[in-house]
Amino acid sequence: MTVFAIDIQHGQKQWLTTNQIAARVGMSRTGKFKAMLDDMVLDGRLVFRVNPYPKHWPGYQYQLTPGTYQEPSLRTIKLSAKGVVWDEVFE
Repeated sequence: MTVFAIDIQHGQKQWLTTNQIAARVGMSRTGKFKAMLDDMVLDGRLVFRVNPYPKHWPGYQYQLTPGTYQEPSLRTIKLSAKGVVWDEVFE
């Protein structure tokens, strides 16, 4: 879930393959890892789509279920250092 949340915070709402997810969490792509992703799909936390590759087995891509995680909103914070006040926008 964190892998997808980090992507959303950086404005990258993309579909990730099993290999990409496994690499980002420091695991290898095994049958057990694929079973974990399938369980997350059954729980409603992830959605998947089939990505056909020519002359290969079809690949699966995953994304967070829409509405599961919201993008952080921008907020203005007043900063003051040595009597100088700045208005900064942070995510």
